[in-house]
Amino acid sequence: MNDSEMCSIIEQPQLAGVCRAMGGGGSQSRCDFSDGGCPSGETCQTSSGCPKYGDYNGIACTAGSVFAAWSSATPPFGVTAPSTGINIYAVAIDVSPQLTVFKVLEHPDHNHLRLFNLQIDGVTVRANVNAGSSGPKNVSPGNHKVGETGGTGTFLGVFSTVIGGDCAPDGTVNLAAGDRKTCTITNFDHAGGCAFGKFCCEPGDGTQGCQKCVASGQECP
Repeated sequence: MNDSEMCSIIEQPQLAGVCRAMGGGGSQSRCDFSDGGCPSGETCQTSSGCPKYGDYNGIACTAGSVFAAWSSATPPFGVTAPSTGINIYAVAIDVSPQLTVFKVLEHPDHNHLRLFNLQIDGVTVRANVNAGSSGPKNVSPGNHKVGETGGTGTFLGVFSTVIGGDCAPDGTVNLAAGDRKTCTITNFDHAGGCAFGKFCCEPGDGTQGCQKCVASGQECP
């Protein structure tokens, strides 16, 4: 028994097919495409009539989307039924993978506005951001790489950079259909200050030697 026969509505609509002989004629009895039910020598062929549950259920995938179609007496939420009884509905669901780049700035120099261009595969997806997110971006399934360039008035050479989240340290990440991943890019501002009593130790900055600040807002040497 398939989903057609398991339907529990009070008045089951007539089946969508009709039994016909190959050479014409035949019993003309109604039939279900999935179960058949025609006499010997006849096949279930298309005809007029209201579709039965399950007759037109189907799913297909193409161009980063899933397309589904089904017959039902109940319309999907927010959809007005085009007519009474059973209708055929369809929906397209975008399953393209999405990648988000999130920027964090540590020990910012409050005397200067630091700006960065966030990139995916060398293409800027958000320009001149001090901190924050690129927002989810659709990408193709497969390997990708996040990165950044200096924004207006910002030279990357004065920062140490650490990439993490769902990305490897070199910024690479693999996404399959339907994946939602976020990579973080953290910049440590060598000219920035640190809070009182904290260590101004930043990855990749050998000149600072994790020296302790002795006054609030003192710039790291």
